[in-house]
Amino acid sequence: MTSCIKRLESALGVALVERVGRGITLTPAGRVLADRAKKLRSSVEEIVREIADIETGKSGLIKLGVLPTLAKFFLPTICRKILSDAPKAQIQTTIAQNDVLSRLLRDREVDMILTIASQETGDYVSHTVLEDEAVVMASQSHPLFQEKRVTLQSLLNHPWVLAPPTVGTRKWIEGVFRKNSLPGPNVQIETNQILMMPNLICETNLLAFTSRLHVTHPEGIAFLREVPLTETTMPRKFDLVYRAESYLPPVAQHLIELLKVEGPELLARPGGSL
Repeated sequence: MTSCIKRLESALGVALVERVGRGITLTPAGRVLADRAKKLRSSVEEIVREIADIETGKSGLIKLGVLPTLAKFFLPTICRKILSDAPKAQIQTTIAQNDVLSRLLRDREVDMILTIASQETGDYVSHTVLEDEAVVMASQSHPLFQEKRVTLQSLLNHPWVLAPPTVGTRKWIEGVFRKNSLPGPNVQIETNQILMMPNLICETNLLAFTSRLHVTHPEGIAFLREVPLTETTMPRKFDLVYRAESYLPPVAQHLIELLKVEGPELLARPGGSL
C-alpha cells in the first residue's frame, strides 16, 4: 500500500483499500472516492476544452458516439454538413452498440451519442431524430424462402448471426420467442460488428436481425431479402442523447440544432444530402 493512500485514509478516517488474497481491492468507500475523482477529472477536462475554444475561436472538438447502422448510412452526410458549416471543427467518433455507448456517455468519454431511444433520465437530454424498424433478413437464395409459409417456429430451423446478449436488438428478438413459448434462436455466429451481418448472410444460410435499411439500401437490395413477419418486426426510435449540465463545444451545439431542425429530412434518405 503506497504512502499517499495511507495519508488519504488518515485524512478521511476511513479505509479505501483492503487486501484480498495476494492483491488489494477498493472498499465501498474507496469505490465512491474513485468514482467522484473520475467525475472531477472529467469536469476539469471540460473546463480546459471550454477555455481553449474561447481562446482560439475554434468551433471545438465534438466527441460523438454512434451506432454502427447510423454510422454507415448517415454519419458521412452529417460530417459533411458540419464541416461545411464549421470548417475548423474537429470530430472524434466512436462506433459501438447501445450498451457501450451508454457507458461512454456516463463516463464522459463522449459528448453525445446517436443511439436507440434512450432510457437515460434525470441528468440527460434526448431528442428523437429517426424512426426505423429492425427485421429478420437473409440472403436472396436462403432456403427459408422456398417454404410455403414462414412462421416463428420455422425460423428456429435455421442458424443465426446476432449481436451479443447485452445489445437491445438481441434482447428484443429473443424476447419474441420467449413470449411465444419457444426456445431462442440458434446463434451460430455472435458479433459486435453489426455491419458485418449483411456480408455474412450473403455468404451463408444464416438469418440476421438488424435494420431494414440494410435490405432497402442499393448496396443490399440485390443480395438481401426481408423475412416478413409481424411478430419479428421491431419498431424503434433513435435519439441524440447528451448530458444536461456538461460543457458542449460550439460544434456540438450546432449538431444538436442541425438534427432538431433538419434531421428528419437528412435522415430520411440514407446516403442523401441536405
